[in-house]
Amino acid sequence: KNITSNKLSANFIADELGISMRHLYRKIKDAGEHSITEIIREGRLHMAEKLLQTSKLSIDEIIYKVGFSNRSTFDKSK
Repeated sequence: KNITSNKLSANFIADELGISMRHLYRKIKDAGEHSITEIIREGRLHMAEKLLQTSKLSIDEIIYKVGFSNRSTFDKSK
């Protein structure tokens, strides 16, 4: 629901779930091998890939639409 927000972070997720950051990190660690930051980044990249394939939006429009704060951050995430 909030993957497109550039405010999406581990702190935001913990607040939305009503749990502490420590508890969130523990749950994520128990669930798999990726950090919460990696999960958010992968979700955004997956969404960007789909938009590149299915829309006529420019790359810059897609970058901002999926929640990256700037093109440099997006380029480093690939």
